[in-house]
Amino acid sequence: MRQLIINIIMHLVETLPHLILVMVFFGMAFVVGFSAVKRFKRLYFPHPFFKVSLSLILGFLILSGTIFLLGILHALYKPVICGLSLLFLLIGVGDNRFQIWKWVGKFKSLITTQKKVNLDFVSSGSILLIATFAVYALINSTLPDWGFDSNWYHLTEPMLYLRQHSLNVIPGGVLSYSTMPQAVEMLYLIILSVGNSVTTSIFSAGIYLLFLMAVFTLSLQILKKQNLSLLTTAIIAGIPLILDQAPVAYIDIFLTMVELTALSLLMLILEKKNQTGKKAALFLLGILAGFSLGIKLLAGIFVLILFLFVLSILAFESREENLKVRLSHLVLFLIPIILIYGPWALRCFLATGNPFSPQLGFLFSQASSSSRMVNAVDYTAFLQENPWWKIYRIPLWFVSKLEAGWPLFFTLFFLPFVSWKSKASRYLIFFILVFGVIWYYTPPQVHRYLMPTFPVIAALGVSGLDNLLKQKAKIMTIAGSFFLVSIIFQFCAYYGKTQDFYPFFTYALGAKRIEEFKQSKFVNEQYMFYDYDHSVKQIVGGEKIITLGVHLMYPALEEFQASDITYSGLDLDQITSFSDLKDQMQKKNYKYILTIRKDLPFMFAEYTNRNLDNDDLSSSFKLLKFDSLGSSYYLYTIK
Repeated sequence: MRQLIINIIMHLVETLPHLILVMVFFGMAFVVGFSAVKRFKRLYFPHPFFKVSLSLILGFLILSGTIFLLGILHALYKPVICGLSLLFLLIGVGDNRFQIWKWVGKFKSLITTQKKVNLDFVSSGSILLIATFAVYALINSTLPDWGFDSNWYHLTEPMLYLRQHSLNVIPGGVLSYSTMPQAVEMLYLIILSVGNSVTTSIFSAGIYLLFLMAVFTLSLQILKKQNLSLLTTAIIAGIPLILDQAPVAYIDIFLTMVELTALSLLMLILEKKNQTGKKAALFLLGILAGFSLGIKLLAGIFVLILFLFVLSILAFESREENLKVRLSHLVLFLIPIILIYGPWALRCFLATGNPFSPQLGFLFSQASSSSRMVNAVDYTAFLQENPWWKIYRIPLWFVSKLEAGWPLFFTLFFLPFVSWKSKASRYLIFFILVFGVIWYYTPPQVHRYLMPTFPVIAALGVSGLDNLLKQKAKIMTIAGSFFLVSIIFQFCAYYGKTQDFYPFFTYALGAKRIEEFKQSKFVNEQYMFYDYDHSVKQIVGGEKIITLGVHLMYPALEEFQASDITYSGLDLDQITSFSDLKDQMQKKNYKYILTIRKDLPFMFAEYTNRNLDNDDLSSSFKLLKFDSLGSSYYLYTIK
């Protein structure tokens, strides 16, 4: 027990610098974003959480756009990134210096004033569960990132950009995602400039908290009751599908946070609480829509529905305005979408011939092969396997798999009791149905892509339950207690069967080291290399290494001074023999070259479409072949 406590304390001490870095980063984003938000003086904010969420999102957008510009200008150097970040922090603090003193004063009064807060059972239980899930996510984020997609490309590609000092398109293989929008990965670039995967994991846990804040804000606008809004937030916070992603550098929770904030803003426009600031609200709505597209192309579904909502509002809810004014409002919504997503689309078009790669490939028949996804889907076969009458499987998935959670499934039964007199309810029901149908007909039907509908379903379901019980407080307390118990039962049932439960505690106990944990999660697949057993690292040490036909994934990328052969500085056209390759490598201080699956002659021919004479291979390079986790890799060293 004593050793366990020592291990935990040591682990937390090691994590503390990363936590401080993340707090500074969030503070920087907030002051930068708040400087932008306060320019919209006529905008109505229904809750302080909404203003905080909007400020942070705008701050993230400004920082992400700045890093994107540095990448285009080939200026992605750590000192430049850190210097600009510090400049943003100083400008933000200077611009909000008086407001910051007010916040400090309010915080002091909040601490010193012992104000009694009356909370009912549902509110208290919900807050306790939300806090428990938040602590769980934060604890698990103190480990190096173990998310598959995180190490695959969310962290690998930003690290490669840092080494190349630019946003170069990484050709082929699993890293072909480099052509797609990567607004969140730009934020990871800032974090990786001063931290590592632990820092990004803690940042992801912070985004989980902001996501819950956005859920509460939207729920409060729908339900108008704090206790029911907290219950809705607790239902969403405990969904295993979301909780599993909270401590890893995935972008889906970040994207959903932005989309929920946009829906909250849309609800304000529908309620006509932003009439004096309608232009500002529509402009901000366009900013959020454009940012969501810059995060992930999947957001196109959300942006399409949002566009239909704006058209409906301008056509039917703003009849008192003339056509010219309504058209100007539509333009105000569209302009920021084009300005924010446009640079990403142009970059993608220049690389692949398709501004929406890998989507909509049928519209761009001349697009390059790199615009196709790694695992392309035969859409005709996909439709045959998923006929329209099988759409009933969407709600059944909630209960057949524990990932989405039983409490969320239970809320589906109360959707028919939602008040149809409310415009917001009608719009949100339409949002759920259209989003679900488009998702159903969009391969590969990844369940986490439905996440934007979860908070809406939960909030409307709880609203329907409240209407069914005719808003009787005592009966609603019993129903709320049932939901709280089901959330706890759901958590225990899911994680009780999951080997990944308590990774932090197994690490602290010393029963399972993080390397063993990662090795159980990943294997060296085609084009991927992790070096979990450190066999290559023991040989290479700190020497420079070239990779050919293989990309080092993020865990290994932290340990190696490696460059893909495309960006190694070698003149491939001047290489006619392996002795030429050796000479050029020596000039650039490279000592090793690594390939996977096949040997050097085969991979060089596949990569450059040129065969080299094998006669001088043995005189120029020494081969060290290894087998690890089901894959073969070839390490050559210069003789």
